Amino acid sequence: MASYDVIFIGGGPAGYIGAIRCAQLGMSVAVVEREGLGGTCVLWGCIPAKALLESASLATKVSHARDFGITVGDVKLDYGVAMKRSRAVSTQNSKGVEFLFKKNKITWIKGTGRIAAKNSVSVKSKARKRSTKQRRRSSSAPARASRVCHRSDWSWTSPRSSLRMKR
Repeated sequence: MASYDVIFIGGGPAGYIGAIRCAQLGMSVAVVEREGLGGTCVLWGCIPAKALLESASLATKVSHARDFGITVGDVKLDYGVAMKRSRAVSTQNSKGVEFLFKKNKITWIKGTGRIAAKNSVSVKSKARKRSTKQRRRSSSAPARASRVCHRSDWSWTSPRSSLRMKR
Protein backbone atom coordinates (compact mmCIF):
# COMPACT_ATOMS: atom_id res chain seq x y z
CA MET A 1 0.00 0.00 0.00
CA ALA A 2 1.48 3.33 -1.09
CA SER A 3 1.83 6.07 1.51
CA TYR A 4 1.96 9.85 1.00
CA ASP A 5 1.93 12.97 3.18
CA VAL A 6 -0.92 14.48 1.14
CA ILE A 7 -3.32 13.00 -1.40
CA PHE A 8 -5.43 15.31 -3.56
CA ILE A 9 -8.62 13.97 -5.10
CA GLY A 10 -8.96 15.90 -8.34
CA GLY A 11 -6.34 17.31 -10.69
CA GLY A 12 -8.05 20.60 -11.50
CA PRO A 13 -6.74 24.07 -10.57
CA ALA A 14 -7.21 23.53 -6.81
CA GLY A 15 -5.68 20.05 -6.88
CA TYR A 16 -2.66 20.62 -9.07
CA ILE A 17 -1.71 23.98 -7.57
CA GLY A 18 -2.07 22.61 -4.04
CA ALA A 19 -0.09 19.51 -4.95
CA ILE A 20 2.76 21.49 -6.49
CA ARG A 21 2.97 23.77 -3.44
CA CYS A 22 2.97 20.83 -1.01
CA ALA A 23 5.73 19.16 -3.03
CA GLN A 24 7.75 22.39 -2.98
CA LEU A 25 7.43 22.36 0.82
CA GLY A 26 8.99 18.88 0.91
CA MET A 27 5.93 16.67 1.28
CA SER A 28 5.35 13.46 -0.65
CA VAL A 29 2.25 14.10 -2.75
CA ALA A 30 -0.17 12.12 -4.90
CA VAL A 31 -3.07 13.36 -7.02
CA VAL A 32 -5.96 11.08 -7.98
CA GLU A 33 -7.48 12.13 -11.31
CA ARG A 34 -9.46 10.00 -13.73
CA GLU A 35 -9.01 12.22 -16.80
CA GLY A 36 -6.21 14.54 -17.89
CA LEU A 37 -4.59 17.00 -15.53
CA GLY A 38 -5.94 20.54 -15.45
CA GLY A 39 -9.60 19.93 -14.72
CA THR A 40 -12.65 21.22 -16.52
CA CYS A 41 -11.12 24.65 -17.20
CA VAL A 42 -8.09 23.34 -19.06
CA LEU A 43 -9.66 20.30 -20.72
CA TRP A 44 -13.24 21.27 -21.64
CA GLY A 45 -14.15 24.78 -20.51
CA CYS A 46 -12.22 28.03 -20.33
CA ILE A 47 -9.11 27.25 -22.35
CA PRO A 48 -10.76 25.50 -25.33
CA ALA A 49 -13.51 28.14 -25.42
CA LYS A 50 -10.96 30.96 -25.48
CA ALA A 51 -9.05 29.23 -28.29
CA LEU A 52 -12.27 29.03 -30.34
CA LEU A 53 -13.07 32.68 -29.57
CA GLU A 54 -9.60 33.67 -30.77
CA SER A 55 -10.24 31.87 -34.08
CA ALA A 56 -13.56 33.71 -34.48
CA SER A 57 -11.94 37.03 -33.58
CA LEU A 58 -9.20 36.55 -36.15
CA ALA A 59 -11.77 35.68 -38.84
CA THR A 60 -13.71 38.86 -37.99
CA LYS A 61 -10.56 41.01 -38.18
CA VAL A 62 -9.56 39.54 -41.53
CA SER A 63 -13.08 40.06 -42.91
CA HIS A 64 -12.78 43.78 -42.01
CA ALA A 65 -9.27 44.12 -43.47
CA ARG A 66 -10.59 46.23 -46.34
CA ASP A 67 -11.40 48.97 -43.78
CA PHE A 68 -7.65 49.19 -43.17
CA GLY A 69 -6.64 49.24 -46.81
CA ILE A 70 -5.83 45.55 -47.02
CA THR A 71 -7.42 43.43 -49.72
CA VAL A 72 -7.86 39.74 -49.05
CA GLY A 73 -9.95 37.00 -50.66
CA ASP A 74 -13.07 35.44 -49.21
CA VAL A 75 -12.84 34.64 -45.51
CA LYS A 76 -14.09 31.21 -44.55
CA LEU A 77 -13.97 29.72 -41.09
CA ASP A 78 -13.26 25.98 -41.01
CA TYR A 79 -14.76 24.82 -37.70
CA GLY A 80 -12.96 21.47 -37.88
CA VAL A 81 -9.55 23.13 -38.02
CA ALA A 82 -10.54 25.64 -35.30
CA MET A 83 -11.72 22.79 -33.06
CA LYS A 84 -8.53 20.81 -33.72
CA ARG A 85 -6.46 23.84 -32.70
CA SER A 86 -8.62 24.29 -29.60
CA ARG A 87 -8.01 20.66 -28.55
CA ALA A 88 -4.26 21.05 -29.23
CA VAL A 89 -4.10 24.11 -26.97
CA SER A 90 -5.90 22.19 -24.19
CA THR A 91 -3.63 19.18 -24.57
CA GLN A 92 -0.54 21.40 -24.45
CA ASN A 93 -1.75 23.01 -21.20
CA SER A 94 -2.53 19.62 -19.65
CA LYS A 95 0.91 18.29 -20.62
CA GLY A 96 2.40 21.39 -19.00
CA VAL A 97 0.77 20.43 -15.70
CA GLU A 98 2.01 16.86 -16.16
CA PHE A 99 5.56 18.23 -16.68
CA LEU A 100 5.27 20.19 -13.43
CA PHE A 101 4.18 16.99 -11.65
CA LYS A 102 7.30 15.17 -12.89
CA LYS A 103 9.53 18.13 -12.02
CA ASN A 104 8.15 18.25 -8.47
CA LYS A 105 8.04 14.43 -8.04
CA ILE A 106 4.24 14.29 -7.66
CA THR A 107 2.56 10.94 -8.25
CA TRP A 108 -0.43 11.00 -10.61
CA ILE A 109 -2.77 8.12 -9.76
CA LYS A 110 -5.13 7.59 -12.70
CA GLY A 111 -8.57 6.68 -11.41
CA THR A 112 -11.51 7.83 -9.31
CA GLY A 113 -10.77 8.51 -5.66
CA ARG A 114 -12.85 8.75 -2.53
CA ILE A 115 -12.00 9.14 1.13
CA ALA A 116 -12.33 5.63 2.57
CA ALA A 117 -11.26 6.20 6.19
CA LYS A 118 -9.55 8.81 8.33
CA ASN A 119 -6.15 8.36 6.69
CA SER A 120 -6.87 6.46 3.50
CA VAL A 121 -8.15 7.09 0.02
CA SER A 122 -9.74 4.36 -2.09
CA VAL A 123 -8.96 4.52 -5.81
CA LYS A 124 -10.83 2.75 -8.60
CA SER A 125 -8.85 2.60 -11.83
CA LYS A 126 -10.33 2.43 -15.33
CA ALA A 127 -9.73 -1.32 -15.25
CA ARG A 128 -12.10 -1.40 -12.23
CA LYS A 129 -9.26 -2.37 -9.89
CA ARG A 130 -9.49 -0.97 -6.38
CA SER A 131 -6.48 0.09 -4.36
CA THR A 132 -5.99 2.00 -1.14
CA LYS A 133 -3.51 4.80 -0.58
CA GLN A 134 -2.52 5.87 2.93
CA ARG A 135 -1.97 9.41 4.15
CA ARG A 136 0.77 9.80 6.75
CA ARG A 137 -0.87 12.89 8.18
CA SER A 138 -4.50 13.42 9.09
CA SER A 139 -5.11 16.17 6.55
CA SER A 140 -7.33 15.51 3.59
CA ALA A 141 -7.52 17.51 0.40
CA PRO A 142 -10.53 16.80 -1.78
CA ALA A 143 -10.08 19.21 -4.67
CA ARG A 144 -13.24 18.57 -6.65
CA ALA A 145 -14.69 21.56 -8.39
CA SER A 146 -16.98 20.65 -11.23
CA ARG A 147 -18.52 17.30 -11.95
CA VAL A 148 -22.01 16.60 -13.25
CA CYS A 149 -24.43 15.67 -10.45
CA HIS A 150 -27.93 14.29 -10.73
CA ARG A 151 -30.85 16.21 -9.24
CA SER A 152 -31.35 13.48 -6.63
CA ASP A 153 -27.93 14.45 -5.18
CA TRP A 154 -29.23 17.87 -4.16
CA SER A 155 -31.76 19.00 -1.57
CA TRP A 156 -33.20 22.17 -0.07
CA THR A 157 -32.71 22.27 3.69
CA SER A 158 -35.21 25.12 4.15
CA PRO A 159 -36.96 27.64 1.88
CA ARG A 160 -34.39 30.35 2.71
CA SER A 161 -31.29 28.22 2.72
CA SER A 162 -29.01 27.49 -0.16
CA LEU A 163 -28.96 24.34 -2.23
CA ARG A 164 -26.79 21.69 -0.57
CA MET A 165 -25.32 18.39 -1.72
CA LYS A 166 -26.59 15.31 0.13
CA ARG A 167 -23.87 13.42 1.98
